[in-house]
This record gives sequence, structure tokens and C-alpha cells, in this order.
Amino acid sequence: MIIRETVLMPSLQYVLKRVKGSMTTDTLDELRKFSGYQEQPVGREVMEGILELLSLYLADSHIAREKFKEVIERPFVCSQCVECSQCLQYFLIELYQILFESNEFENMKDSIRSNNHYVMERLPDDLYRHLNAKVAAPEYYWEHCKSLRKVKSFDNQLVVLKGLSSSTPAVLNGAFNTRSFHGGGIYLNWNGYGIVIDPGYHFVENMHRVGLTVLDIDAVIVTHEHIDHTNDIRILDDLSYSLSRYGKKDRINHRISWYLDRVTYGLVKTLQRDGSGFSIKTNNIFEICPGQQIIRHEDAPREKEDVTQISQEEYSKEGIIIHQDEECKIILKTVRTSHEKRMDGTESLDNMYLDHTFATIFEFERCMERRKLFYSSDTMYLDEIGEAARGSDVVIANISSVYEEDLLRIKPKDTHLGYMGCYKLLRAMEVHPPAYFLISEFWNAKTDIRFDIARFLGEEMKEYNQEVYKNTRIIPTDIGMQLDLRCLEVQCSTCMRHTKDFIIMRPRGEADTVRCVCQQCFY
Repeated sequence: MIIRETVLMPSLQYVLKRVKGSMTTDTLDELRKFSGYQEQPVGREVMEGILELLSLYLADSHIAREKFKEVIERPFVCSQCVECSQCLQYFLIELYQILFESNEFENMKDSIRSNNHYVMERLPDDLYRHLNAKVAAPEYYWEHCKSLRKVKSFDNQLVVLKGLSSSTPAVLNGAFNTRSFHGGGIYLNWNGYGIVIDPGYHFVENMHRVGLTVLDIDAVIVTHEHIDHTNDIRILDDLSYSLSRYGKKDRINHRISWYLDRVTYGLVKTLQRDGSGFSIKTNNIFEICPGQQIIRHEDAPREKEDVTQISQEEYSKEGIIIHQDEECKIILKTVRTSHEKRMDGTESLDNMYLDHTFATIFEFERCMERRKLFYSSDTMYLDEIGEAARGSDVVIANISSVYEEDLLRIKPKDTHLGYMGCYKLLRAMEVHPPAYFLISEFWNAKTDIRFDIARFLGEEMKEYNQEVYKNTRIIPTDIGMQLDLRCLEVQCSTCMRHTKDFIIMRPRGEADTVRCVCQQCFY
């Protein structure tokens, strides 16, 4: 135990506190930095001697032990006082006791303590207690992440983390003086490997609300750079980086792989090169080029003066393997979308839209199990979109707002699926209709019509072909909805059990939650 009244200099006290927490190479680096910016250092030669002893301890503890004994008997001369009170010798004994867990110098320590009284520059005890926190905030989060993993599992789950409004929750919350409007994103997990798609407004908040943490995320996919699809990427990166130092203690080297559109990739690489985020120690950054069927990866330079090497890999219709182990494989495929219009006045349909945005197709494999999931992102309907979605078990369709001509299937939307695009997408999947068609990213500032739109679409599809679409569930999504990707069952909002026999409950009020309730809980 460190006896504060017997340690003369706060700098020595700081060394003891850091070493007592854990003596690693990171600790040594921190102490080296600390010794460099102290206004009143113990003394350059003394601190260098202490750091040399600690460095020797990390290299060979047996040799260090003998060296410590030698220095304790004949300590450094610190020259900080007119008359020596042996405080440095006392410090070295305490350091020895911490490192080697030995009390062989206890008598000498007691003798020094009884013969001297130290006047130390110190803070009042009530302030010191608050400043001397044993656990830093990131470490609290680290422990929280680990504890949640023990009691909560999201393996093989699709978790909706996107609310009613994706594009303008800040505007709507401000206009109506509420916090009811949330953006967000999508979370997928296959055999323990976690994937985030388009983490926009409030994604991190929504993620924590359902019990997910950054440790549950292994890959992040951004389909285009709009803020409602990218807002929280820096928060995720910051959380991951803050936890990286604590993962080493538990031998967990957590890294996130980022698969980004061209514009988001450029932004992230700028932040990375300027040292403002996305450290190469905790991230792998990839650029997806859907039109060229290329994935680019910029390798980190080994030395500061080295030129960064850019490698690119072609991928065919077979896609990109983003994860593979002995039990499972996850393949990512992309298809170019039409969402962002060019600003140069181009009117030709062939060249009206920017070409970096994309939709995603996931193929999940595990032993003999196969699942396919299609996420439309933001796009007008294209035949290529319908072709890419064919054979999917689950479709997530971003609908945006709807209007009369769209609902009557007279005039399609030109930057989003809308109602007509969703209808066409389902028609394109007629040969193999999906088990679930999840309608996402509604935008209706005037009123909440998610429930009615989903029901109307379901009725129209069954009217078109009752036999084909009788088993396709069309669901308006909301934050917290969970779907088991293996057994294709939805989690009941009441009892939390997964089932195929459920009822979609109409929201009780404006911007209220859409709930899936099993038959047992409903009745």
C-alpha cells in the first residue's frame, strides 16, 4: 500500500500508481512521456535511472531484482533537498514490493518512516479522492461490454436499429420539440460475426439501448456518404479506439473492417492520414467500387517516409468473402444504385446519377445452411436491383416518403424506391419470393403511415398472386425488431421469444413503436 505521507514528491507517487495498475511496455511509454513534460521533475538523472530499472524489469525480471537490491542499498542522489530524508530509498522499496511482491525490505522501510516526517505538496483529501479514480471511463465501458456478452447473445440475428425518420430526425425533433424521431442503421450477425450497415443518426444510442456494444461489431458497410447513413461512424471508431488499450489486457485484439463507398472512403482516409481518427491499429479500410467491380485497400506504410501502397482486387459476381472460419462464411456482393443526381445538369438517364453508391447482397453459409439477405439502400427502382434481390430470404427495402401518384403506381420516385419501387421489387422476386420483406427508412413528417403502407402493399401482392405471396410477411420496421436469420423467426416484443406466428401491431400514436406480438401474448 502506498503511504502518501511518506512520499515526498508527487512525481514519484505517480510512478507508483501507474506501476501498481499494471507494468507493461505501454506503462513504460506513458512514464517516459510523463517525465518529459513535468514542470518540476524529480531530477533528470533520477528519472532516467528509474525508467532504466523498469525497462530492465520488462526484459529480465531476475536480473532486475538483483539490480533493484543494489540500488536500494545505495540509492540515486536526487539533490532535491538540503538534507536527505531518504524518501527516494523509501520509494524504491515500495516499487520493489509492487514489482516482486516481496516484503524483505519492510524493516528498512519502517525505520525510514519512523525517523522522518515529510512535508509534501498535496491536495485536500476530498479533492484527491475524486481525482484518484481507480477506473477510467473507457475501462468502465470495456467491463460493461464484456459483461453484456456473457448474458446477451445476438448470434445469427438481424436487429433493426433504424426508427421512423432516417433522413431528418434532427429537423423533426427540433420542429416538434421531441426526441421521438430516430435514424440509425441495421445490425446483422452470423455465427458471432457482427456487421453494421449505414450507421446514421442515433445508431450508437439505439445500439446500446438494445444491449449491443462496439465489441459486437466486426465490420461496417457504408453504401453512400449521406449523413443519415454515416453520422455515427466517427463515434463507433472513437469507441473502438478507446477500448483498444483495455482489450490487450484480456488478449482481445478487436479490429473493425470498413467497406465504404468512394466518397466516404476518401473522408475516412483523410482523417486517418491527419491522425484525426480511424487508426490503422484498430481498423482495416476498404473502398468498394461497384461499377468497376473492384475493392481497394490502402496498406499502412511501415515507415513514415514510405509511400503508401494501394492494392486493388477485382471481384466478380462471386462477391467478396468478408469473413470465413471453419464453421461459416459470409460473402458480400454489391450492385450499383441510382440515388445521387449529378449537379452538372446532366439529363441523360445513362449518366444522370453518380456511380459510387450501391446496394448490398449478403450470402451467409454455415455447414448445410444458406441464407441470402438483400439491402436496397437508397435508390430508385432498377431492373438490376430486382435481379440482384432474387432468391433472397430477407429483403430490407428503403422506401422513403410516398405520395398519391406513387401509391397508385403511376409515377415512380427518382431517388428512392417509394411504394412503386417496393411493388416492383416484390414482383421481380416472383419465382422465389422472400420470407420477409422489411420496409425501412420511412419519411413522413405529416403523419405515421408505416402500418397502412405495409398492409396495403401486402394486400396488393396477394391480389396479384395469392399463391406466390401468401407466405411473404411484409413488415414496417422499427428500432429493436429482431429476426433470427437461421430459423427465420421474429422476436415477440412482449415475451421476447422467437416465432413465425405473430401479429404486427399498429402504433398507438404519432412516431410510436411498431411491435411484433406472438399469438399467445396477443390473446
